[in-house]
Amino acid sequence: MNKLPEAMTLAGIMGTSQPWDFIFRWASSTPYFMDELLAFSAMHLSSLQDNPTLKTAYLLQATELQTRSLAGFHAVIADIRDDNCTALFCFSLMIGIHTLYNAACKKGHFSEHIDGFVQFLEVYRGVPTIAFSKTGYNHYL
Repeated sequence: MNKLPEAMTLAGIMGTSQPWDFIFRWASSTPYFMDELLAFSAMHLSSLQDNPTLKTAYLLQATELQTRSLAGFHAVIADIRDDNCTALFCFSLMIGIHTLYNAACKKGHFSEHIDGFVQFLEVYRGVPTIAFSKTGYNHYL
């Protein structure tokens, strides 16, 4: 389950870190996006913990950060402009990755995995709307 963060690290080692450089650049100037990256990091750290207390603490931190990131996102989503649509798009992608990671980490019955995957699809269904809403690509929707 720890393959995504490993892939991020290997991408940096192998010189293919351009997508992450791009994401980090946008996140560094967009507080709600940075909160989501930190939430994802905290969630990943929780998956590495054997200590239940630390695992719970990281999960709580991830939830708090993601809640704050979503509040910031909702504050600007009604005003999509050329200068913020890239950050909104990248944020939406990260929320989708976070949702998919949550679905993959669920322990329990197969139906819980399916429910998580459906939730992921619902999140990703809205990503093109953000990506193309203020660009000349509306005809792709």
